[in-house]
Amino acid sequence: EDRRIKNERGEKSKQANNSTLKFIIAIAILFVGLSYAAVPLYRAFCQATGFGGTTQIGTIATLAEKNFDIKQFPEVIVSFDSTVSDDLNWKFEPLQQSIRVLPGEPVLAFYSITNLSNIAIVGVSSYNIVPQSAGYYFVKIQCFCFEEQKLEPNESVVLPVYFYIDPEFLQDDDVKEYRDFTLSYTFFLSLDQDLAIESNTNKFKEILNINENNNDNSINNNSNNLNNSINNNNNNNNK
Repeated sequence: EDRRIKNERGEKSKQANNSTLKFIIAIAILFVGLSYAAVPLYRAFCQATGFGGTTQIGTIATLAEKNFDIKQFPEVIVSFDSTVSDDLNWKFEPLQQSIRVLPGEPVLAFYSITNLSNIAIVGVSSYNIVPQSAGYYFVKIQCFCFEEQKLEPNESVVLPVYFYIDPEFLQDDDVKEYRDFTLSYTFFLSLDQDLAIESNTNKFKEILNINENNNDNSINNNSNNLNNSINNNNNNNNK
């Protein structure tokens, strides 16, 4: 009887442990899912509010609709900065150190990137504005941020940035005194390297085919040389 009771208790304890384990796994999966979902949600939140110095999204049409009289606004300086994460062997730099602009005036700037490695790599960039409180008024029209960039070995690419500064910042007590802003980009290794893997695989296959063709040609040449040598020896022996 005691053994039966112990077995029943053991079975109940085992079931309870299994239920607890399943619950913990379910909670873990939920938090992982939320963490992945938080990335695009956080990006959308930052772009809508300017939180963390993240800029807003605009178009030429919306800029034209506002019809700013830019001559009445004070000139500001926009400087450009760039960094690359340690795990990405790329060279990344702005093609201009700074630009003097008027608020409401569309500005076109450029960055260049070069893959310094001997394999294809996919990178992706993030960006922000300094001071962070100005991010809400920094409106990008065209930008390479959050877009995957695949570069072949030693390939270089020039990327444009098209933006304007909303003159409404002059009405914001937290920002209106600023006349210097910095647009900063950081490139880091993308978690999705499928495009790079495909490119590197194709390149490897090309190298293999070239080597195979070279080996075939070498074999044929060696075979022809051997045959010629044999024929010459036979001719000499016949003489």
